[in-house]
Amino acid sequence: MNIHSFKFTVHTKLIPCCIFHLCQDLFLWVFFGFLLLACHSLGFSLETLHPRVFTVPERGSHFGYQVCHFGPTQGDSVLVTAPTLYNGTGGLYKCSYSGNQCMLLPLTVNPGIAFGLDLACDDNQALVCGPRLKHTCDGFNYLNGQCVEINSYFTAAYTLNPAFQECHVIPPLDTVILFDDSGSISPKNFETMIQFIKNLIVMFLDKRAQVAVAKFSTRVSQSFTLRTLP
Repeated sequence: MNIHSFKFTVHTKLIPCCIFHLCQDLFLWVFFGFLLLACHSLGFSLETLHPRVFTVPERGSHFGYQVCHFGPTQGDSVLVTAPTLYNGTGGLYKCSYSGNQCMLLPLTVNPGIAFGLDLACDDNQALVCGPRLKHTCDGFNYLNGQCVEINSYFTAAYTLNPAFQECHVIPPLDTVILFDDSGSISPKNFETMIQFIKNLIVMFLDKRAQVAVAKFSTRVSQSFTLRTLP
């Protein structure tokens, strides 16, 4: 009886290649399985053959800066903003796909606020804002915003001013000036210092302000107490 021996040879160079293909197949299975389990995303495409083109109501108004579909579920209307309309006041348009026309909504806002720089919509309401509402309080200029909520009838539900800076009464300023009267100050420098104090007091525009002056050397003494400016 003849016994034949068989020799089994494994090429070591093929092992890394097989592992690579197995890992590649595993990645593809995991990737496509994840796509099947993931929530479907919504997208849209642009009509290039027969697009709806809305005519710009006024050049330089930045018509189309913000756009959103708004109105009834089966409606064909969109809201379009023009934030620099009417010299920067801004405006909001209701545009119709079927009519291919746009109508300016009669909304009352403050002038120059760039109404329409921001626009947000959901099924029943839209919020349109302009961030350039200016007002002055006691010589200080504040820049705030103004927003208008639009209801499903395309009318203003209410107007709000978010983060509005209210004007507060600024109380008069009381000031105490302390200067050096010691012998280390030369007569020339002392006169310069006194003239500086006089010029400083003159700069107070509010006549309700009170000023006191005191000097110090080896001890502190008052030149005059708090008094209202003449």
